[in-house]
Amino acid sequence: MLLKRCFYSLMPLIFLVLTSCTVAVDIKPRSPIEQPKDIQSMKIPYSVWVNFDENKVVSYYDYKRDVIYNFYTGKYLEDAINFYVYPHFDQNANKEIILNIETSNIKGYVGKKEGEGFFASDSSIVDVTLRTSVYYDNIILYTIYTEGSSALKIGWTESHMWKAAQNAIIEAVKKIPNEVAWVLSNPENARLKLKKDIEKKAPAFVGDYLALANLSRLTKNYNEAIAAAKRAIELNPNEDATYALLGLIYQEQKKYKEAEENFKEAIAIDPKLIYPYWALADLYYEKESYTETVNTLAKALEIDPSYVRTYADLIFTYMALGNFDKAIEIANKGIGFFTITGVGLKIGKEERDYPVVKTLMEGPAKMAGIEPGDKIIKINKQSTKNLKLSDVANLLRGEEGTQVTLTIKRGDKEFKKTITRKTMIDKRASVFFAERSLCYREKGNLEQAIKDAEKAYALNPNLDGTKEALGAVYIDRGKYDEAINVLSLASKDNNFAKILLATAYAKAGKFNEALNTYTNIPEDYLITKSVLRNNAINALYTALKPYKNTIAQQAKTFESKGQYKEAIEEYVKLLMIADEKEAKEIRAHIAEFMIRYPHLFALTEEARKVVIRAEIYTQEGKFEKAIEEYKNALRISPFFPALYKALALNYAQIKEYKKAIKNMNIYLELYPDAPDLRQAKDQIYKWEFLIEKGE
Repeated sequence: MLLKRCFYSLMPLIFLVLTSCTVAVDIKPRSPIEQPKDIQSMKIPYSVWVNFDENKVVSYYDYKRDVIYNFYTGKYLEDAINFYVYPHFDQNANKEIILNIETSNIKGYVGKKEGEGFFASDSSIVDVTLRTSVYYDNIILYTIYTEGSSALKIGWTESHMWKAAQNAIIEAVKKIPNEVAWVLSNPENARLKLKKDIEKKAPAFVGDYLALANLSRLTKNYNEAIAAAKRAIELNPNEDATYALLGLIYQEQKKYKEAEENFKEAIAIDPKLIYPYWALADLYYEKESYTETVNTLAKALEIDPSYVRTYADLIFTYMALGNFDKAIEIANKGIGFFTITGVGLKIGKEERDYPVVKTLMEGPAKMAGIEPGDKIIKINKQSTKNLKLSDVANLLRGEEGTQVTLTIKRGDKEFKKTITRKTMIDKRASVFFAERSLCYREKGNLEQAIKDAEKAYALNPNLDGTKEALGAVYIDRGKYDEAINVLSLASKDNNFAKILLATAYAKAGKFNEALNTYTNIPEDYLITKSVLRNNAINALYTALKPYKNTIAQQAKTFESKGQYKEAIEEYVKLLMIADEKEAKEIRAHIAEFMIRYPHLFALTEEARKVVIRAEIYTQEGKFEKAIEEYKNALRISPFFPALYKALALNYAQIKEYKKAIKNMNIYLELYPDAPDLRQAKDQIYKWEFLIEKGE
């Protein structure tokens, strides 16, 4: 009798009045989502990592029919995300975000369209809402809600509802990239909207204030960012993310002491979380405290040795220290992570079922015709049903050249494929090959550097690091045009690539292009303790030597003819591309000139107007604007000593002590008999001490 009553519960509503048995129906996908033939990708300039629970099940009770629908939303999400989210992002971008996607709400029911008779076909209807949390620097930035709906007239049987669920989830997933792009491209509008939303809430949550603080940081509203973060601390003083975010806010303001304290507080709250260690290591790296960077990353490895980023950051740090052997050792480990001997596929598993092929590498399985969605029924003669994924993976692996026979189920068909195992390298290893290439290049092993650079570029030609490595070895081999072609494709904000590109231009005798590229490199990037970077900078200066000799000769010719104004113009050009030793010699020569011909170095009226603006900005506390004006004045009067002193003092106000020291030294080089010589030198000592203290 119970079976009969449960069967009747699948009938239309009128029969449910006669029964009382609630039936649970599992709405699982019955076929994978078809891969779209053409997706108009918007290419959001961020790499993305998407988190979701592929085993998530969300239930909905249709009280009218007394049916509980169990929607396996995680299974639907996987393919939808692969097809409609990932293609819109640039996985080679330097900036990264994380998306956490989950089903916020889902409704499923069977209903008739208005005006249809009782025995007319019903529609399977599903409405879904997805919640996507956007994380920037591993901290919540914004929460997005997207909706999808589907109504399919495919009969009254609930088992057909899987297709409606699939369509609804696809519709909701498709909307996610546009919403994320809006937040990332309009952070100020997102900040204002979130602020209004918080004002309407009673009360707002910790996550709301964290997101507001992160958006305010992104838009450089630092006071508001700090206030929002402190409000989050009031609501929950044990939230590690809040302290990590405060650390980032202070770091961007060059308040290194406060940043370090907050990163350490985040670690103290939860010592097992990895990302605060990365943030603290980044802070030390920015300060060029490379030993502290290594120590911090070593602690991160102790907590969890599986994160590739930790190894990559360690390699960069050891290269900055000039310890290229240690960097190579770690790069070898990184390459090992992504070197696999097997058939070249990634598997997942349905609950209590067979392993399913998720993705394929360029390897034997793909060449054998294996496809995503295929079920692996047997490996050799062993059934894979109910095996752990780790056991399945072990069965697929083996020595290169050995064979394995897979029994595949695709739809209703079963067939066998015998595949020869091969050693494959995932393209994610490209960064380690590129870094190892740079290390071998520094050690003088050009042959190995070339092999690694070519391997890195073959694995992933779109990554900036592989372009740097290949461009560098092209320079060493005298292939300057090829180096220029590769390095020109690097990101516009990649300053190391710019140094290499300028070097390639100079080696090719294209000095104007070299000069234009060099002058687009920020000043502070060229002031460094990094061994790798300094070696590249010195190589550029050496490559520019013929051009510098020509300018120096021209300046001396003008000087010998008494054409001092023209000679000074040549010295200005020379100073732009001089190394530190050459620059001091030029300024010493100019200082003698200034004593003999002071009228040639007087501040022009045009420059004086600019200086007045700079002084007003300084008085108003707008130091960054003052700095820009002083730089403008120096373009007009590049050898006026007082401008460098004023520039140094303004840099000190925003804690840019390295730049402050550099400009105060230039002031003294141009004005060696300055009346405030003692005070200027003492000021330099103070700034050096503040750098030493980490402020």
